[in-house]
Amino acid sequence: MVSKLLNRVLVAAALIPPAAWLVFQGETTAFIALEVAIGIVMHEFYSLLQNSKAHLNKWTGIAIGLVIPYFYFFDQNIINRFIIRRDKALLLLLVLVTITFIIKRVIDVNINESLKYISYTIFGVIY
Repeated sequence: MVSKLLNRVLVAAALIPPAAWLVFQGETTAFIALEVAIGIVMHEFYSLLQNSKAHLNKWTGIAIGLVIPYFYFFDQNIINRFIIRRDKALLLLLVLVTITFIIKRVIDVNINESLKYISYTIFGVIY
């Protein structure tokens, strides 16, 4: 147990300088570094949930989590083309994803524990 913790601390200490260098290279590089970090963190989170036998849609949750930063990173003009504010666009995305999960569960005829299935996936996105 201690060796795993020590290993994680050493890896984190080794990766902090390159990560800081990437962030200071510019907006696009910083965004790519952010997306990689989000992907890794969400993968770890969903893996922990799966190890505890929680039913969820891991890859869909990760994909949605990677889309959300686009609402904040890109120029506001992209979002203004659709005449919708960022917060409303993000809320619309989460509502559409939740409805899609509900429809998928009904089509699969696997309605037992559907609320937990959807909740775990959405919680990972919000987290």
